[in-house]
Amino acid sequence: MNKNITETYELLSNEEWDKYLSTNIYDKMMINGDIIKCSDDILSKMVFSKILSIIQAHNNKVGSIKISYALAMHYFDKGIPDDEWFISPGKNGSSIDYMPHFNDEDYLIRYWYCFFMENLYGKVQSMCDTLYLFINEFYELGIKESTGFVSKVLNRIKTTNPALFELLNNSHKDKRYLKASNFRNNIVHGISPNEIKNEIILQRNTETVIKKADENGNAVDKKVIASIQVEGRVGDYVTSKELLNCLTDFADYIGDIISQAISIISEDVFTVNI
Repeated sequence: MNKNITETYELLSNEEWDKYLSTNIYDKMMINGDIIKCSDDILSKMVFSKILSIIQAHNNKVGSIKISYALAMHYFDKGIPDDEWFISPGKNGSSIDYMPHFNDEDYLIRYWYCFFMENLYGKVQSMCDTLYLFINEFYELGIKESTGFVSKVLNRIKTTNPALFELLNNSHKDKRYLKASNFRNNIVHGISPNEIKNEIILQRNTETVIKKADENGNAVDKKVIASIQVEGRVGDYVTSKELLNCLTDFADYIGDIISQAISIISEDVFTVNI
């Protein structure tokens, strides 16, 4: 009997919650408020409470990430047979078969896995957002949260804290960041990388080769310029395992950036400028 989407959503057992929530994959993203220093004057201590609330909100996001991770892993560990996601030729005379090892329930399991993984990509990338909020408050930059907020923060610390600027300004160049960010952008703005995208490539005014009879009636290759050339190929697809591995590498990298940034910031003492 076929199932629908709602019938395949499951609650985790207590054992599963314990197993998945105990992961330390995301721990480096946490901000240790104990190492952030504040001057002893009353005014600074009063304002410092806002900074501590930002730290708490940031760390709460890590807890939310772990919950999404647990839900995703519940479905991943059921087994999603998409390591071989196409075969060519197909089983019944077709040129290609996608997901040759799937049954109906596998598609539903993959749906829930992707649902929570897509949520994870956005949450992990957003961890840097609260880091910039923290920096803005700690150094009293006074920058409003609006378009270009991150760039404005970086510009302000470029001369005042060059070590922190160098770390954050180069953080987007790492291959782990670039790969995961590309996946995340596709999830939010386009088509999820875990969806098969059949590729039809259309080229205009391009050189191609056609068969044409020569003066003796023999078929020969001749190069011509085609006004439109259409070509099909196997679609792009990111397997469930690769999606998970990329997310894990991404989280590890973001954790390194956050922990290094906090280490640099902890050398300074928060003081309200009067």
